[in-house]
Amino acid sequence: MSWAGRSGRTGRRCSDKGRSVNQSNGRLSLGPLPRGAFQDCIERRRRFEAEQTGVTIVTPARPEDRWRAILPLGVLPDDGTTIGAWSLCDLMNKLDALYPDGEQG
Repeated sequence: MSWAGRSGRTGRRCSDKGRSVNQSNGRLSLGPLPRGAFQDCIERRRRFEAEQTGVTIVTPARPEDRWRAILPLGVLPDDGTTIGAWSLCDLMNKLDALYPDGEQG
């Protein structure tokens, strides 16, 4: 069996340019985050959850699911209660925009 044209770690087919393709949605994979980047997001989540007890951050059940945060009524302008993002870092950026400087919601 020849592994040419396949990604190294998973053995899945690569895109025509030699970059791995995300199997769930066909987008190009950006590869793993730098070692400290995800740890920073985890630390931001821990601090945020300690300060904002009314917000629940929901971890994705499957790799293709989104990170979600359930907010109290009145925080979002359209009376929604849920925001989502594909990564924890993106979700934390959205939450930081809604709750600047540890402001209580």
